[in-house]
Amino acid sequence: MAYPILFEKPNLAQLKKDGYFCVDMHTHSDCSDGITPPNMIIKHLKKNNFKTALTDHNTAQGVLSIYKEKDAKNHVISGIEVNSADGPHILAYFYDSKELSEYSQRYVNAWKNHNPNVKINKGALQIVEELKKYNCIISLAHPYGFAWTNLDWAIHHNKEIKKLPRMVHAIEVINGCLLEDRNKKAVDLCNNLSMPFTAGSDGHIIAEFGGTFTCSLADDIEEFLDNLKKKRAMLAVGKEIRLLRVIAHSMCLMKHIRYTPSIIAAAFEKKRKFNRWY
Repeated sequence: MAYPILFEKPNLAQLKKDGYFCVDMHTHSDCSDGITPPNMIIKHLKKNNFKTALTDHNTAQGVLSIYKEKDAKNHVISGIEVNSADGPHILAYFYDSKELSEYSQRYVNAWKNHNPNVKINKGALQIVEELKKYNCIISLAHPYGFAWTNLDWAIHHNKEIKKLPRMVHAIEVINGCLLEDRNKKAVDLCNNLSMPFTAGSDGHIIAEFGGTFTCSLADDIEEFLDNLKKKRAMLAVGKEIRLLRVIAHSMCLMKHIRYTPSIIAAAFEKKRKFNRWY
């Protein structure tokens, strides 16, 4: 792909001087497994003068909450990260928060599991097909993440997942939670398929937000999304913050611990019925 993907700390002031509209395309609030309330996120965005796509796991609640704040629509893209039953995570960016809300209510809420922040009871291919009914842009999140979120792992357990990268509109090539070698593998996948890309911090605490940006020569969020959809020149820039990641995930772990008993019980029930853990 001809457009640059840079593994370096973003210089937001210089990017803006060069005319780029910069968005951290992957962040979480305390409405899923992040720890920052939506009202604090919008204050942070305004203070630091950048945009984000709020992509809480399996819920539109964070977006709907943040849109109650003044000028939020000028700073926040309506997003969601849907965790599939067979592993891959799907990011979706909506032009309209009402459509996101409708999608979430119709296709996600009733399929949530014991822990609402993890896998829903739908496969990745079905999730993508349902998202295509809406005016949104679909990106394959961290395709070479750890464990079951890894595309190779998912394909090993379900050969049909091979279709997934060609079904989405874009591939996330820089994820602030991953090591650089895994992100570079995502870059290779993106290049081989000649696809658009997204990049985001995957921030779960406010200090992570803005560590990675997707940039485009645009004047507003709608034009930014149009440029992504139409494969117009984009820039991805970001670098992993290792120590901050350890701190962030340690803090966010508490969001999952309370669901542990029911998750363990469900896993043993699945093992009993289907003789498998995944």
